[in-house]
Amino acid sequence: MLRLLLLIILACSNVYILPVKAQESSPLKAADSSTLNAIDRQLMLKLIDLARFNIHFHETANRHQPWRDWTYPICREAGTSLSLSNSILGLRSRAPGLDDPKRISRSGVINGDICGTMGGAIGGTASTFELVQNAMVHLHARSLGYSSHTSVVHVLQEVREIDQLRQRRAAMVEKLTKPNERRVRVLEAVLFHEIEEQLLFEFRKWNCNSRELNWRENVFYMMDAGQNFTGMTSAILGIESNYQPRFRGPAALTALISASGQTLSPIIAGASGIFIDKYQRRKLAKHFPLKKPELPADVSMESINSLRSGKESGEDIDLSHAAVLTSNALKLDQALHGEIRAIHNLRTIAQQQAITGPLIGLTNVARGILVTVADYGYPRNALLDNRLKFAGRISQAVGQSASILVTAGTKFLSVKKDTELRRQQSLPSQRFARRLKDLDDLEVMVRSDNFRIP
Repeated sequence: MLRLLLLIILACSNVYILPVKAQESSPLKAADSSTLNAIDRQLMLKLIDLARFNIHFHETANRHQPWRDWTYPICREAGTSLSLSNSILGLRSRAPGLDDPKRISRSGVINGDICGTMGGAIGGTASTFELVQNAMVHLHARSLGYSSHTSVVHVLQEVREIDQLRQRRAAMVEKLTKPNERRVRVLEAVLFHEIEEQLLFEFRKWNCNSRELNWRENVFYMMDAGQNFTGMTSAILGIESNYQPRFRGPAALTALISASGQTLSPIIAGASGIFIDKYQRRKLAKHFPLKKPELPADVSMESINSLRSGKESGEDIDLSHAAVLTSNALKLDQALHGEIRAIHNLRTIAQQQAITGPLIGLTNVARGILVTVADYGYPRNALLDNRLKFAGRISQAVGQSASILVTAGTKFLSVKKDTELRRQQSLPSQRFARRLKDLDDLEVMVRSDNFRIP
């Protein structure tokens, strides 16, 4: 990607050396040559600034501290493990009373609810902490001018300045007299415009993906925190119900609400992300390219070879850089897809809930339904009440065990993938660092005396 961008800029920097014949002078006057050179230099610096802004925007708006890749899964595993302990203690305490309710261990049931209280508190706190961290990242990005609205305003201002320079350049190119030279300068103008469109397409895609990712994660964390704290409330009411039976019904209902939230939160979070992505695409459609930009049909390898051959007018023009640019200009966004996909894949602990969350949540919903039926349907049938709650704990224990295994497995695969990308120098941060370095090197070259029309 970096080499390609370097080649693109070089190709557009007017380092196309027209063969100098002894009897021919430069087709541009000295003043005109200096002006065109200055315009090209300004165009290149503007495009470099736009490319650099894209990178800083993506890094800042999607900043994810490395330690968060460990704190959330560890806290989640701890909370789920305590909730599983609640289920296991409940099963152990109620098993002796399947035939005789008097043999139920009340102390074991209470100890299980205490574990459930702590598990819900830890899980809710973990999601709340992630939500707060995302809010701090957003506020920091906003203070630096990388919010969604401010970034769009900045890019549109850059576009206006670039377009003004391109118009001035086009007016000068119209005055050229040699056919092939004019075609070369027009081709360069097309390539300038192509790079601008690619960068705008890149910004639009990153802007939409950034908002989609933020909304999907924030909605999930908000609902996950809510359902965990609701589960904690259910466990507290469960403890009280051992002393005051009137709390049995509310404990069952809050458990059912918590389980329903666990089931629906990944679905709602995913739907909100899709909605925001589509909304942002429509919002930016009037300013930025909707589809990947494509070169005009008349700009092809055949036309470049025709120019290079010099058969049309006897001019032999070196267009090797232009040929490389034409064949690779539309590949600018390939790394874009890889970087976005890598960022999404490296933040998988929350995202794995989109698939497994509803399935695991349904096991808790089954338990909530059984407990609700037991407390409201058979308040005076202690035997059936205990059997229904025992069956509910079995379903819940299966879901909690699956959640622990899935989270651990997802984290293991994430670490493995992260290690592979780091070894291949393909982490998003590494890719961005290389792009920024190449842009810095390119800017030095553009500002030097080497950047001039021969």
